[in-house]
Amino acid sequence: MGENLVRQDLRDALGREIDEGEVLRWVGAPDAEFAERRARKTSIVVSVGLLGMMVFAGYGAYRFYLEATGQIPPDGPKGQSFVPVWICGFASCFAGLGSWFMWNFPRYEAETARRTVYAVTSTRVMSLIMNPNGTVATESVEPGHPMSVARNEMTAELGHVHLYPRVGQQGLSRGISLMNVASPREVERLIRQTFDPVGGKGL
Repeated sequence: MGENLVRQDLRDALGREIDEGEVLRWVGAPDAEFAERRARKTSIVVSVGLLGMMVFAGYGAYRFYLEATGQIPPDGPKGQSFVPVWICGFASCFAGLGSWFMWNFPRYEAETARRTVYAVTSTRVMSLIMNPNGTVATESVEPGHPMSVARNEMTAELGHVHLYPRVGQQGLSRGISLMNVASPREVERLIRQTFDPVGGKGL
């Protein structure tokens, strides 16, 4: 389930993380194309807002500059326009940089998804991200009981599975999320059957 979606270099990196006696029960990867499409929707909305802010702030800075240099009559006391010039200029630059970041955000999300692999083993749920330089960043959770799992289906065959998604009364504050994975219902069921002592010993 999901193994055909994982690149060989990610499988090799994951294999080096598996301990002796630890059984790999599921491995999968986020859908990079879906992650990019989803991020693009957010990117367009935020970018349009930031570009509007950049134009508005840029116009404000230009107008304050004209007032400060005496080219047009000032709206307020003379000599106080320089502060709004710097404020509006900074806001315009900030909005421009934010627009550039949001425009590249979908590509970043897709690239990160292509370097990510998720796994469920006999002892933990884990994620591994391979950095561009070949190093890896891992995160793992060893589920206990009571266990908290949340599933959010994005399509009929794609969704997110969140393990310990929030702080509970038992102080379970550390969670992990498997994002944009295929067959999320089956992944959730496997996690419950593997780690819930009431659910049995697994598949």
